[in-house]
Amino acid sequence: MRLALLVALSLELGANAQAPQADRAARLAGVSDAGREKVGKISRIEVSAKVEVQEPGTYRVTFQLSAAHGGLLTGRARALLEKGSQVLTASFDANQIRDNLAEDGPYQVTDIHLFLESKDGQPSAIDSLKEGGVTAAYRLADLYRDPRDSYRFTGEVEAEAADPTPEGKFRKLTVRFGVDTPGGQCSWSGSLKEEAGRDVDFKNGDFAAGPLASGKSMLTLEFDGFTVARQRAAVAQ
Repeated sequence: MRLALLVALSLELGANAQAPQADRAARLAGVSDAGREKVGKISRIEVSAKVEVQEPGTYRVTFQLSAAHGGLLTGRARALLEKGSQVLTASFDANQIRDNLAEDGPYQVTDIHLFLESKDGQPSAIDSLKEGGVTAAYRLADLYRDPRDSYRFTGEVEAEAADPTPEGKFRKLTVRFGVDTPGGQCSWSGSLKEEAGRDVDFKNGDFAAGPLASGKSMLTLEFDGFTVARQRAAVAQ
């Protein structure tokens, strides 16, 4: 039997609301969010705009979801709404949160705009909120990872000469590269190649380094400096 856990936080309309108008087709009445779970992890975060509808029709909402250090996502939703209290819900999957917000919550909901579509599908702005409040304090470690894409390179690569000799040479070439994983005991290896594609050296990672934490990590490979030097000399000849 599958169980679903709902983590929700309601954010009521604050002082930044526009003044109510008697002839307005609908108005924004607040924002709420919920984390939907899959196998014990949050597979998506839903952000819903509460709408008090006077005139039934097709409505759209857009808003910004931002993290403390600048990560940003744009939320969009569209639905046919009847008269009364309704919601428009935008959904962000775990990968979107991990890749774009890239840090733990809570996240800020801002620049909320509500539109009503005409019969020919053209949207007209009818209400907006500058601030919608903050979401629950979601953690990246609690986000679901699809087993098919659970291990990824981040694109970060660093290389430096290490362990110098008295003659000013180096005994090791240390290469560090970024990965994003679900954590646990991992193994890794890598080849060092020339620009032309010829192999220079191959090394396995240090398995004894211990298990990785969930999320982003830097892994290390140490290549033999003398092997690198010999290959460079061979190419130069």
